[in-house]
Amino acid sequence: LVMIDPANLATNNVASKAYIQQVRANGIAVTGSHRAAVRPGKGELEFQYTGVSFIAPNKVRFRYRLEGYEREWVDAGSRRSAFYTNLKPGKYEFQVQACNASGVWNASGDNFEIELQPHFYQKGWFMILCGLSGIGALAGIYGWRVKHLRHRQKNLQQANELLETSIRERTRELANSLSLTRATLESTADGILVADGQGNVTSLNERFIVMWQIPRDLAACGDEGKMLEIALRQLKTPGQFLAKVAERYADPEADSFDILEFNDGRVFERYSKPQRIAEQPV
Repeated sequence: LVMIDPANLATNNVASKAYIQQVRANGIAVTGSHRAAVRPGKGELEFQYTGVSFIAPNKVRFRYRLEGYEREWVDAGSRRSAFYTNLKPGKYEFQVQACNASGVWNASGDNFEIELQPHFYQKGWFMILCGLSGIGALAGIYGWRVKHLRHRQKNLQQANELLETSIRERTRELANSLSLTRATLESTADGILVADGQGNVTSLNERFIVMWQIPRDLAACGDEGKMLEIALRQLKTPGQFLAKVAERYADPEADSFDILEFNDGRVFERYSKPQRIAEQPV
């Protein structure tokens, strides 16, 4: 027969001792009593542990923590394993403590120090090298861009200089041409008037102004209509003169000839011959 007095139950004051049985890093068992360094991997750790108690061993409870990753203790209950994934390279210390059925914790517990070594691309020198390479690439791109813009600016400047040179040469040619035309107009004894197809006088010489007695200010403005009014008042047959003018505008490509009789007795021969300048008949 067994008799139990609930008011007088004995308490187990002997704390259970926790022991780390096995450590695996990246799926590979780690050798070493309390310290190890593992090769670079996925950052996976697994710890198997147990606790010693001769009274109710199935009621032993555990708590653990991984210093360097977590600060607070993890209450594992009766579970005897701990798992970690995606840990960063660095130094860690796994600590585990056990508690007996009476709730007495063993503060000494057990521990295991482990170092996860980094991949080459996780090392400081590689980060610095990448940073320097990035800075070098940006500097290279900036330098290429500046060089490209300077080359483009140089090409634009050369093109601009070439254009300015061409304009100066063309202006010089036009000036020479105008000077030659003016000299040609003034060297003849005939009165010469040049007009475009819209009735605008482009050139006339001094002999023409004197022949038709055209005021200087009117000759300067080049209004053919007003010059025509002055001419009609001086002619004996203004209608015939207007008919010839109409024929000229009707067929600007044809030559014309007529005799002009002035009221003061003067008689002139008039010739009209089209000339093409810049594809425009005059």
